[in-house]
Parts: sequence; C-alpha cells; structure tokens
Amino acid sequence: MQTEFWINGELQNMLEGLDDDPDNPSRLNRDTILYMLLHIPDAVASFDRLYPELLPAEQERVLPLRNIVDAKLLEDNVDAADRSGRALNANSVRRGGGWCPPPYDPPKWN
Repeated sequence: MQTEFWINGELQNMLEGLDDDPDNPSRLNRDTILYMLLHIPDAVASFDRLYPELLPAEQERVLPLRNIVDAKLLEDNVDAADRSGRALNANSVRRGGGWCPPPYDPPKWN
C-alpha cells in the first residue's frame, strides 16, 4: 500500500479544509503547503493524486499553489537552458602565444 505525503497518522488529508469555514477548517495554511510543494518532490506527486478527492471549494483554495509550483519549475527549466546555451555560445578566441602543435607533414610515397 502506497503512503501519501499529505495523509497524517490519523488518516486525515492535510490538504482538506477551508480558511474561513469553522465546520471544515483548513489543517495547513497556504504558506506551509506552498513551501512543501516547492521543496519536497513527493509532496507534488501526492498532491496530484489527492487533488481530485477534495471538495470543489478546497480544490479552489489549493490549485493556485500548485500553479505557482508549475510556474517555478518552468522558470527553473528556462534558466537552466539559458545557462547551458550561454556556455555553448561563448566563443574563445586564440590571439597567439602558447604552444601549438607542429604542422602536419603527410608521408611521402615513392
């Protein structure tokens, strides 16, 4: 049986709840959820599996947090591509000096 990151020891889904509903209070605040989504890969995978089980109002509360994570991952991938592209495009120019191999002298066949 697979354990879920967002399910606590009492089998409660910690993503459930609403900020302004005393009958269904949120178990974790948005900042905590966002922090975990940004720093713990298992949290993202578990979030994606548990999201469909949330009530529509609960989904509305946590979906913007998931979208922030997607935007951050996209931004990180673009930055990484920019860094590697910049490294590939950096040309070095030899301006003389230093050791150079002797010119190639092909063998002479008689």
